[in-house]
Formats: sequence, structure tokens, C-alpha cells
Amino acid sequence: MTATGINSIEKNGDQQRLNEGSTNDNDDKLVQEFSHLLEKSKQLFNGL
Repeated sequence: MTATGINSIEKNGDQQRLNEGSTNDNDDKLVQEFSHLLEKSKQLFNGL
């Protein structure tokens, strides 16, 4: 394998780590939104 091939593999690994970070941000936003909606639904249910 050439040095270029190794660099390409390293770049792909770096890109995967960046994508995972983005996924974690999306997951955090989703969990936060779900928690907010759950709390809101509890409040609405208690008002019945």
C-alpha cells in the first residue's frame, strides 16, 4: 500500500468521527425535543 492509500484511509476515519459528532448533536436535539413534548403532554393530561 502506498502512502497515499494510508492517508486516504486516515481521512475516511476522520470524516467518520466528524459524522458521528454530528449524529450525536442530532440525537441530543431529538432527546431534548422529546423531553419537552413529554413534559408538555403531562401538563395537558393533568389539566383534564
